Amino acid sequence: MRPSRQPAMPRRTAPQPQPAKPARPPRDKPAQAPEEDRGLPPGFDDWGGGSDETFSQCLFRLMRKTATSQAQLANGSWLARAYVNRLVNTVFDPLNPKVNAPRKDSRSRQPSRDTVIRLGLAMRLAMEDMEELLLAAGYAPLVR
Repeated sequence: MRPSRQPAMPRRTAPQPQPAKPARPPRDKPAQAPEEDRGLPPGFDDWGGGSDETFSQCLFRLMRKTATSQAQLANGSWLARAYVNRLVNTVFDPLNPKVNAPRKDSRSRQPSRDTVIRLGLAMRLAMEDMEELLLAAGYAPLVR
């Protein structure tokens, strides 16, 4: 009996050179962009604070003031990151829900008073800022 021959393996060729990728720009921090070009969530027009500021705008402004990221805020307040992201990026005014919440579902719900306090404690807000956040959410300020 003759041993069966295995089919010949194709020869390996040298790898073909890939076209050069464009060089990445250096990762240095760019110069500070103007306020409107910093990647603010859509629908955030007024950043001055005040009575016409929505809860989401107030929360985002206080996060920037205290230099707190969404991940730090979620971890410090023991809330889910997705929920904190929704609170920061959804333009929702609890004082005027018909304007900013076209449909009634779980995504447009107002955070509870305890949640707002937990967010303020995670940012280590001063008493005045905590009261401002509570008022923006539609709740009474803390009792002194």
